[in-house]
Amino acid sequence: MDGYSLPDDKKRLKSNRERVMRLMLDLKWHSANEICQPEIGGREGLRRLRELRKQGYVVSKRRVKEAGGAYEYRIVALMDYECQDDAEAE
Repeated sequence: MDGYSLPDDKKRLKSNRERVMRLMLDLKWHSANEICQPEIGGREGLRRLRELRKQGYVVSKRRVKEAGGAYEYRIVALMDYECQDDAEAE
């Protein structure tokens, strides 16, 4: 079925958030372009990163002059990701 489907879209968004999380778990700096790659978070990669911030992760951002003023992001403090997902299910 084409169009919006709550169960399908919710599953897709969760998997995008999980892929962004796996990328960011190395605690290294990642560019917005990298986070938004189709195999990571797609067009909404930065939105998934903001969701992680709302869940309690501390996300740092820095401007990279050599990259024309683009930003890079990294997680600097972690929390138990699986426990957060369990709390959402309740």
